[in-house]
Amino acid sequence: MSSEEVRVGETKLGNLPMVWQSLDLMYQQVNEVNNSHRRGSLFSDRRFDETTATGRRTYISAFGFIAAARDSNRALVKMLQLDGIRPFSTWSAIRPAFECSFYAAWMLEPDNGQTRLKRGLRIAINEHKSHAQRRKLQKEIALAWGEIPDNNKEIIRVAEMKREQEELYNDETNSLGLSYKQAGANVNIVDELPKLSFGDLTDEWVPQWMTLIWRELSAATHGDQ
Repeated sequence: MSSEEVRVGETKLGNLPMVWQSLDLMYQQVNEVNNSHRRGSLFSDRRFDETTATGRRTYISAFGFIAAARDSNRALVKMLQLDGIRPFSTWSAIRPAFECSFYAAWMLEPDNGQTRLKRGLRIAINEHKSHAQRRKLQKEIALAWGEIPDNNKEIIRVAEMKREQEELYNDETNSLGLSYKQAGANVNIVDELPKLSFGDLTDEWVPQWMTLIWRELSAATHGDQ
């Protein structure tokens, strides 16, 4: 059956089934490498990076992003199989796969180990700040609704964990020659996406095209088509 004849419901998928098979194979290969890397060379970039807590966390986070991207892609496949392309929800499955793939590539692409560590730490601090904001809102709402007292043990424990985590990140930023503000600067996809190498490019406009794709996905996700 040719790619033109492949259909799901009334949706023509073109060569997407072959792309999905390739993605599944690549994920299996990545998973195998991730599980067996300690049996490989003692002098790999990853081995050197993982001599620090920052480096170990960076690779754990990168694999987490890859797994999240695959999960979104699998959800997309099921959606197309069951219901075809939807006006809005389809793009809501594609966008997180795109963004998670970007973050994994952005962290691990640099040839320089210090740059990889700085990017990994930047992601970690960004996520820490996001978690802290959510926990702050949860606390304020619970207090306002009278669900918990001010001296609730869980509130105290969460506050202590936040301080301990920030002390850890401060130590890591100092070891990399950064301030906490520099290390935790927001990662702007529009700024950073065009800087990725995208392998051996034959067209210098590919980075801009990828940025356009992300903007269109963002728009479609919010109903702007």
